Amino acid sequence: MTFWEHIDELRSVLVKVILVLLGLSVVLFCFKDALFAVALYPAQQDFCLYQFFNYLADVTGFEGMRVDEWHLSLINTRLTGQLMMHLQCAFYGALIIGLPVVLWLIFGYIAPALYTNEKKIARIMLSAGEFLFLMGVAISYFLIFPLALRFLDTYSVSDTVNNMIDMSSYFDLLLVLSILMGVLFQMPILAFLLSKMGILTSAMMSTYRKHAIVAIVVLNAIITPTTDIFTLSIVCLPVLLLYEVSRLIIK
Repeated sequence: MTFWEHIDELRSVLVKVILVLLGLSVVLFCFKDALFAVALYPAQQDFCLYQFFNYLADVTGFEGMRVDEWHLSLINTRLTGQLMMHLQCAFYGALIIGLPVVLWLIFGYIAPALYTNEKKIARIMLSAGEFLFLMGVAISYFLIFPLALRFLDTYSVSDTVNNMIDMSSYFDLLLVLSILMGVLFQMPILAFLLSKMGILTSAMMSTYRKHAIVAIVVLNAIITPTTDIFTLSIVCLPVLLLYEVSRLIIK
């Protein structure tokens, strides 16, 4: 193909990507109640993680894990705030749901330039990357975001200061943590690529395991600011498992 034929092919792929995202956004926009029921579920008292903590408190007798009488109330301070948030949530939801289709469309454009063995490796890595990204988003939604949300909402510098949480700050935190965990869960793929380049080895990861544990704990303490050791341990566990999985993949 000539240069301009490649450009036309790329334009066709980009148009398909836009149509996929636009179509999913419209569908999600129309199902507003279901969309925001999912997005606002971590702010409810009956969220599954809080119920699980209450169950553990009943079983173990450790009342420090109990999540009772907590409910987050959000406010909107802009006239167009709720409409714009509706549009943003529909688009971000479409981006997460449509990510596999988007990546495979892009891969279909690149695939003709790859050899057969390269295509096989690329398909495996692409599928693994999609799975790990969605897993990271799920971990953020069901574990990290609710814990960070509850801590930040209940934290107070003085009894005379009351929290009034703006709707945009809630969704900004949800989005940032989801993307951050989705990217962080690409660790095994990054480790695989670095090992193929001769930069990283299994022995090296074993040697610096203690350093990695400290770095992971500090990073998660920043992401989820909590003084509860039990909560911090739960947040760190998935990332520590990813580190070990990455080391085994390299080995």
